[in-house]
Amino acid sequence: MTWAFETELDYRCGRAKAFGDGSGGLLMDQRMTCGWDGVWSPTAVLKTCICRGIKLCVASSRPYSELNFIGTHCDKPPAPTNGTELEPVWDGTSLIDFDSGVNYTCKRGQKFEVDFDRQIQNATCRDPNVWDIPTEWLKCVESKPECKCNSLGNYVNSRIL
Repeated sequence: MTWAFETELDYRCGRAKAFGDGSGGLLMDQRMTCGWDGVWSPTAVLKTCICRGIKLCVASSRPYSELNFIGTHCDKPPAPTNGTELEPVWDGTSLIDFDSGVNYTCKRGQKFEVDFDRQIQNATCRDPNVWDIPTEWLKCVESKPECKCNSLGNYVNSRIL
């Protein structure tokens, strides 16, 4: 395939990946422009896409064993253990920055079993795509219903204050 003069090609590595800049840094995208002399500028060679701990680079043309797992973010928060009834407060698609947390809340109508006043439990994304998770996920239970007492009846010489 040939490209016309001044054609610009923009490349991105994809989810949770970036180009290594050769000096330990990361580039989110790489652009090449076709010059009047038919030479791509600034280079005709794409840098290597690298990822952090996520095994998404398998689709690369390079052998899996040669891939460099370094990268940019955590891909998705961990799932709490079954039966906890916790839900992550996360849109389901956003990447999570290193040293950022994802909060977990109880499903609607439920409270944390150990502390009804508690609102969240947290897991934190660490470099390289490793999560600090609670040693024990808290369990959510149905909120206690209001107490509904029967009528006490009528008492002589008394009233409800």
